[in-house]
Amino acid sequence: LLSGFLVEFVSVPVVSGFVSAASLIIASSQAKGLLGLKYKAEGFVDTWYQLFQHIHQTRLWDLVLSVSCIAILLALRKLKDLKPGGKSQTNRQKALGKFLWFVSTGRNAMVVVLCAALAYFFSTMEQAPFLLTGKIDAGLPPLAPPPFTTTFGNNTLSFLNMCQHLGSGIAVVPIVSILGNVAIAKAFCE
Repeated sequence: LLSGFLVEFVSVPVVSGFVSAASLIIASSQAKGLLGLKYKAEGFVDTWYQLFQHIHQTRLWDLVLSVSCIAILLALRKLKDLKPGGKSQTNRQKALGKFLWFVSTGRNAMVVVLCAALAYFFSTMEQAPFLLTGKIDAGLPPLAPPPFTTTFGNNTLSFLNMCQHLGSGIAVVPIVSILGNVAIAKAFCE
C-alpha cells in the first residue's frame, strides 16, 4: 500500500495524546468489571455516569479479587530487577535470578491461571463469590459474508442506504484507524 509516509505526519505530541486518551478510555471501560458491576454504557462520559449511578452495587469479592490481582502484578513486575548476590553470583544465585526473571515475565499468565483455578474451585462448590462469565459456546461462528442489509426500527436499510448514511466516514474511519495503529507503534518504539 506504500502508506509508510504517513508515519512522518504523526508527531510526538499527537502520539502522546493518543496513547493517553486510549489509556483513559481503556481504564474507564474496565472499571465496572473491577468493581463487579453490570450496566450498559455508551461512550466515555456515559461510562463514568453509569459507574457513579451503580457504585453502591459494588460486589466486595470482585473488588478484593481485582485489587489483589493488580497488587500481585505490580509486585511481580519488580522481580526481574532483583539481582541475588550482586555481581559475583554462585550458580544457585544465577538460577534464582533466572527463576525470578521467568516469574516476572510470565506474571500475567500466572495471575490468569491462578484466578481461573480459583473461579473453577468456587464454581464447582456453587459458591462463586464473584461474577463469572458463564457458559461460552465452543468453536467459531459459521463462515459467512457480512450482512448487506440491516433493520433499524421499522426500516430495512440496504447496503447503499448504509453507505449513504455513513457518508465520508467510509474513507475517514480506515485512515484514522491506520494512523491510530501507527501512533501506537511509534509509542512502543520510543
